[in-house]
Amino acid sequence: MATKRKPTRRKDARAWSDEKLGCGCLIVVAIVVIGLFAVIMSCFFYDTGVQDEQIEKLYSVDDTAMVTEGTIEVKDKKYEWSYDASQDMQLPELPTGCEATAAGTLMRKNGIYVTKTQVADAMPRSAWDFVNCFLGDPYSEKGYTCWAPCVEQTIKSLLPRGYAVGDSTGTQFANIHIPSYVYVTEDLEDPVFYSEDSVLGKGYKLAHNPHAMVVLGMDIMNDTVSVVDPMKEGIQEYSFSRMEEVYDLMGRQSVYIASVPIVGEGE
Repeated sequence: MATKRKPTRRKDARAWSDEKLGCGCLIVVAIVVIGLFAVIMSCFFYDTGVQDEQIEKLYSVDDTAMVTEGTIEVKDKKYEWSYDASQDMQLPELPTGCEATAAGTLMRKNGIYVTKTQVADAMPRSAWDFVNCFLGDPYSEKGYTCWAPCVEQTIKSLLPRGYAVGDSTGTQFANIHIPSYVYVTEDLEDPVFYSEDSVLGKGYKLAHNPHAMVVLGMDIMNDTVSVVDPMKEGIQEYSFSRMEEVYDLMGRQSVYIASVPIVGEGE
């Protein structure tokens, strides 16, 4: 009786074909999974990158992109300042931007037309440095403040030729330039400072209730000082002695603008 040969080749071929198909499916599945993973990760990193870029722009201490250049309007005839509530008051655009508002007032009072928002846009911002940068965002109710060095540098970045800005911090109140940007508190209340841990740089300390104003004039004999207060409409009159006291407590910080000769002109 002849022995029947087993169709081993056909069976091997079918097994090989099934194995090949199975491997192919696994490869396809792997490619799909890898592709989906790549898409998900790329989206994640893309979103994170945008957020990081926005945060970096908002809070970078040295971000020159935050400085507005070439946007101020320098008139042929010297700009004559008169009180304008839309520019000399910080609200509604700058709920925590008394510094930018007062700096804009100081510039316009010196014959340089610039808006309060142009000044705010030019201020570098930081999440920790309140001396050289604005702490937070002046357009937000959660913003905070900045000290004289930041204001001086911001004004400097916006000045046209023929002007210079000076930080006269340390000057006695009776001897400040007129007009001058000064640091006091809202309603001239007693300053409330954070702990000693908040001291940064040259003895600057962060206060809970800082406020910036522009001094237009003073009458020491009659104990009055005329100011532009970004939180109150119109030119205000305060007690000279009380303002001097708060000014001293806030570190005698003041900033002024002066005209300077342009070399090569008028010779």
